[in-house]
Amino acid sequence: MRLRDPVELVLPATTLSTRIIGPWLKAVLEVGHGPELATDLGSRAELALVELCNNVVVHGYGEEGGRIGLVARVDDDGLTVTVVDSCPEFDPATVAEPEQVQVHGYGLMIIRKLTDGFDVGREDGRNRWRLRFTTSQPTQVGPGSEKRIAHGDP
Repeated sequence: MRLRDPVELVLPATTLSTRIIGPWLKAVLEVGHGPELATDLGSRAELALVELCNNVVVHGYGEEGGRIGLVARVDDDGLTVTVVDSCPEFDPATVAEPEQVQVHGYGLMIIRKLTDGFDVGREDGRNRWRLRFTTSQPTQVGPGSEKRIAHGDP
């Protein structure tokens, strides 16, 4: 059996709730691709998604709180996850990769290096982050490699 329908997860915007992402992804990928691919894809996807969701919690919502929606779609080549938040608009192209050791600023670099595709757009007052993970190793690197999307399905 292969999973082809989107699978949704809605989390409260807290760093503690991001712990749910790993088990959720593992279940989605095991049904969609089997346990052998779930390990590699799941590890990369979990780290990138936890980084993104923690950035949304800390830098986007802050003390206000909110919700983060995730929609996973499995296909023959891998996994696409759309993350939706109601934070103020954010353009990751404005954030350069760190050039020296520092405490913050590594989240977007990690996301860029672990994904095979990464874009962000704004629709209906919400940020829509689309992360693509394929069964092969990621090839996209460097800041500003995101493309902006205006509309479309998650």
